[in-house]
Amino acid sequence: MKIFAALLVLCVGVSAGAAEEVAGKNEKDIGEKITEGAQKASNAMIDAYRSSSEAAYDSRKNNGATVLLSYSALELVLPSKMGATVAWHKDADTLYELDYSYSSVSASAHHFDLASMKETRISLLKRNFGGGAFHWFWGVNYNAFRATINESFMNTAINGASDVFNVQTLGLTLGVGHRWVFYDRFSFGIDWFSWAQPLVILKKEAPFVDNSTNQENKDDIDTALKIVGYFPRWAAFKIYLGYSF
Repeated sequence: MKIFAALLVLCVGVSAGAAEEVAGKNEKDIGEKITEGAQKASNAMIDAYRSSSEAAYDSRKNNGATVLLSYSALELVLPSKMGATVAWHKDADTLYELDYSYSSVSASAHHFDLASMKETRISLLKRNFGGGAFHWFWGVNYNAFRATINESFMNTAINGASDVFNVQTLGLTLGVGHRWVFYDRFSFGIDWFSWAQPLVILKKEAPFVDNSTNQENKDDIDTALKIVGYFPRWAAFKIYLGYSF
């Protein structure tokens, strides 16, 4: 009986050891398969990126110009800018662009001091590529901001002062982005981050400031003028769709 019990314990121990070995092997196999799958996916993404970067280089080399439409949701001073761009390919690593963007907002429903706001930006940019899709760019920009003052503010105006104020500035632009090309001519791009900094105020016009009987209102509009005139225009994730020819 003791011998039988000893054999039973031995069998159970051997079976448990075998089960643990099989389970360990299965876990190892699963881990290896997951690692192998992740490696294949990573290699495929790297190959696709390299292929697209090479296509972008070839397109800039073989085509003379690109026309693009753009949208920038995250941007200052006004968000949700729509735009259009014309780019000239100097060579495979250099593009010169004329970029136009525009946005308008009706602010009266939000109880702002301004009833409506419009912003237009025209930029002349140089994009510098390093042989692929990634690049940095810089250039000059002209920015025009125009707004109408809320009616409650205009009740304090005298001498028939206009309810419009506008600020026009000249500044510099700097940023980084990617621009990929598909089927040799269709392009998709993202400006990951850009900074358009006003440096010179070309025109600042606000008749209300000199023709209001309410000092607090005058100070509010004067502050708005200063912000619009000098505040940096940061933007992120600006998207482009274009065609080269």
